[in-house]
Amino acid sequence: MWFPMLFDEIRRLDIDDYRRIGFRGNPSPSELRRLDERLEEKIREIRVPMEPLESELKELIKQYFDGKEPPNIYILSREGGAWESYLQEGLKEYCHEKDIPFMEVHEGDIHEAGIGSIKYLMDLADVEKLVFFCEPGEQGYYAKLLEIENAYIVGRGYDEGREIWGTEDKFKIFDLDDYPLAQEQLYEILTRHIELIRIEDKGVISDEQLVKISQITHRPGYMLDILGVCLAVAAYKAKTGREPKITDYDIDNCSNRHIIDRIAH
Repeated sequence: MWFPMLFDEIRRLDIDDYRRIGFRGNPSPSELRRLDERLEEKIREIRVPMEPLESELKELIKQYFDGKEPPNIYILSREGGAWESYLQEGLKEYCHEKDIPFMEVHEGDIHEAGIGSIKYLMDLADVEKLVFFCEPGEQGYYAKLLEIENAYIVGRGYDEGREIWGTEDKFKIFDLDDYPLAQEQLYEILTRHIELIRIEDKGVISDEQLVKISQITHRPGYMLDILGVCLAVAAYKAKTGREPKITDYDIDNCSNRHIIDRIAH
């Protein structure tokens, strides 16, 4: 299903279109995202602890730097939208606080810079140990990183059978489906985003509707996509001369994964 007359217009909405309905932009983690640089930084600072998982992962990092040999970490999000990158950001903040050196490593770094260059940077920094924070990668990516001594891997991905195939014994897999956020946490994430982007309350979306959105899924990224599509629909209505108020009918349809994929991604 592709409806260019509608979808292209919604995707072309800019910050001024959202200001028209009382918001500074759109916080959706998708192609609908519209935030200025200052607001982007503030949005990234939103933190809702993902417990008990965060504490468990921090403890494994601590054990490694205390001289123990815990398994490397692989954060699994089979469907995406579980905010696995957000979880990694929280762990990077933990490393900053504890003066634990870390490096962000992408699959392209293995092919382009090479393992030798990564080792060189470690030698140059004169660190005894460090943490690798890794993006999803193809088969063989993690096997290459495991060749590097004195490094602890915190990886994430969507298919453990492909991405860490042959190295499973070196990792502990944390399936985010086993650590769902509570509805109260999801509601807090929504309201904190709304507080940052709202300029004035024009009655576009009610608190009761935010509660409804927070009850649809336990995946924060998917939830923010629903919010983002709803705001985009409201902005599109206003731009075409209609009442921008989001209805429950809008929410019921804008929470459909098929519609989200077509409008937002």
